[in-house]
Amino acid sequence: MKQKRHEIFSYPFEFAKKDTAFLKNYLKSLDNIGIRSALFKYFPYGLLYRHIRKDIDYVFYSMKYIDLARSLSSHKSIVIGSVRDMKSVEKEKNLFFFPIHYITYGVRKIYKTDPLLEKKSSEEIINFTVDFFKKIHPKFLVVQNDSLFVERFLVYCAKKAGIKTICIQDGIFQSLSNPIFLHGKYADLMYVWSQKQKNILLDGGIDHSRLKVLGYPHKISTSKSHISAYDKTKICVLGQPWELYDMKLGEKKKQIFDKLVVQFTGINIAYKPHPGEKDINYFPDNVDVFIGSLLEAIEEYDYFFSLTSTALLEVSLGKKIAIQIYDADFKCDIFEETGLSYTYDFLKNSNLRQYVDGINEPFPINGDALFVPENIGQRFLELEKEIQDSKG
Repeated sequence: MKQKRHEIFSYPFEFAKKDTAFLKNYLKSLDNIGIRSALFKYFPYGLLYRHIRKDIDYVFYSMKYIDLARSLSSHKSIVIGSVRDMKSVEKEKNLFFFPIHYITYGVRKIYKTDPLLEKKSSEEIINFTVDFFKKIHPKFLVVQNDSLFVERFLVYCAKKAGIKTICIQDGIFQSLSNPIFLHGKYADLMYVWSQKQKNILLDGGIDHSRLKVLGYPHKISTSKSHISAYDKTKICVLGQPWELYDMKLGEKKKQIFDKLVVQFTGINIAYKPHPGEKDINYFPDNVDVFIGSLLEAIEEYDYFFSLTSTALLEVSLGKKIAIQIYDADFKCDIFEETGLSYTYDFLKNSNLRQYVDGINEPFPINGDALFVPENIGQRFLELEKEIQDSKG
């Protein structure tokens, strides 16, 4: 008999209809996070409640939008995150920290014991979270997706507390992707990076009234060093955890990257793994593993390769050379056509090294492909005013 679940638990199971590996790995990840968070059920959260600010304008779940939160300097925001995020959040005068661990532990427990949210045992964590939102009563809760368990639980509780919710695009949406994979179905509003990305969500069935073009919400960091010429021996491959979602595509990724390495025999290539990648021991000895942030990689290397990664866009914005290695099996758009990076197709070409020799400047991203506001905080407030005016 099929297990019934509340709507907050539905997305990974819908995703699993197309990709069973995703569900397995997501639930394993949730278990690991929940177990690590178990001790926080004893944390004296009443102490936090006593000191929590009541003049809060926004709540952000995820450090991903810390640049946006910082730019709203005339407004006070709470950032919900893990304890490792506390120091970087509290360095900012307008930002305050609240730990996610008790909520994460509670969501995992509810999923395991009461997936329909029918038992009294679920009320404690639900009431705790609803009371949190009611006490500070922000204008908006902002999340990086409105699909996964914890994010949907927060949106669910915010709605019960009468708080509006915003999901901000966290990566490139592909026009060829199954609509099941798109975010923006659960939050009140979905903010996207460009009109092109908005059109993909419209085609995927997201209601027009809920879609707004915010623009790219992250700080753009270009190389600190002056670049007179790009060094074609400074090459970095950006990893993606395809094997977590589809073993066949994971194997194909390895084949493509091995093929890439062979094309640059005699050159030491760096591989920057995605945080979700566990097994990266399949490259030849002349491939180094880069341990560091993407910004540090952009500073150190000049040429970057990947398959469908949003990181290629960030490389282009950072004024380094980003090249998508295209393969239709990955159900991705051709980034060169959508205006995000260069694209190279092994099936149509045989000499990648010759192709690279002909590229000596970053890919020119235009405003249609990506809207980059001069001040992301100001743009966020403009959209807020538009929303208020439309109601008034």
